[in-house]
Amino acid sequence: MKKLILTTVLLLTILTLQAQQQFEGMWTCEESSYTTVILADEHKIIKVIGFSFDEKEVLEEKIISKDTDSFTTSIHIKENGWKVKVDYEYVNKDTLYCHFKGDYTGLVVMTRLKQID
Repeated sequence: MKKLILTTVLLLTILTLQAQQQFEGMWTCEESSYTTVILADEHKIIKVIGFSFDEKEVLEEKIISKDTDSFTTSIHIKENGWKVKVDYEYVNKDTLYCHFKGDYTGLVVMTRLKQID
């Protein structure tokens, strides 16, 4: 029984540790000129950055929480006081759902940019 419990805990830990890497990549959506870059390793989300050539702006998102198939960030633009929380939800290898709450509220579907090899 102890071996079964230990094996189960170990398996869940390994799956959780490697689950965050699925978010890594560059993501875009039709609603915005921003591209979101998510940096991750096999253990965690490292950094989330949004940039726009049109707006000539870079936004670093603060990571608030992480789960196996989702994570939450906050964005605060001090110049205009704009604040939102974004819940990122993994749908599949090419799609994320981003649930915005705050000064903008809504669902944004992000698509992974294809990498050129």
